Amino acid sequence: MATGNGIKVEGGDRLGKTIIFAKNSKHARFIVDRFNEVYPHYKGQFAQLIDYSVSYDTNGSVGRNRCA
Repeated sequence: MATGNGIKVEGGDRLGKTIIFAKNSKHARFIVDRFNEVYPHYKGQFAQLIDYSVSYDTNGSVGRNRCA
């Protein structure tokens, strides 16, 4: 995955929030799984699957991460 371009945050070390559209849930899961394989140092906390199968808490958050 190319991360050379985009809006940088945290001193230019990370890309800002980015939305990647997948063609279906299986494709979305593949993207998240591949990202986690390529970037294991993020420990599954950077890429997040958001679709109809994800439950939301009462604050409108998805999973563990709050949407800002």
